[in-house]
Amino acid sequence: MCYLPTADLKGGWQFYLSVYNSLGTLLHPKSMSDCLSPEISSSICAHMNEDHGDAVLLYAQTFGSLTDATAAEMLSIDTEGMNLSAQVNGTALPVRIQFDRVLKDSEDAHHTLIAMVRQARSPH
Repeated sequence: MCYLPTADLKGGWQFYLSVYNSLGTLLHPKSMSDCLSPEISSSICAHMNEDHGDAVLLYAQTFGSLTDATAAEMLSIDTEGMNLSAQVNGTALPVRIQFDRVLKDSEDAHHTLIAMVRQARSPH
């Protein structure tokens, strides 16, 4: 979840809790743009690891240049990249994959991760 400060009419601060789905996509249409907070990162990582483990492995193999990786786990994601742990010859290796640009929000992260899978799967 991402807490977003907004000024109330009396000049004080109120904090609105934006509601996100399991991918971290903003569901409340009138809220300010979301951020890739630690809570959003955890939500995205849990979803990717539970439902898209093959994609996470592709990220490590293709963008992390670990072609011998046999498994991978997404540990965190931020606006500049993602941190993975990849298994290579029985050893867990840390992998940092930088995005080609700074992401704006969790929806941008979602589209970027999909584009990266498509790129990794396309013939070179």
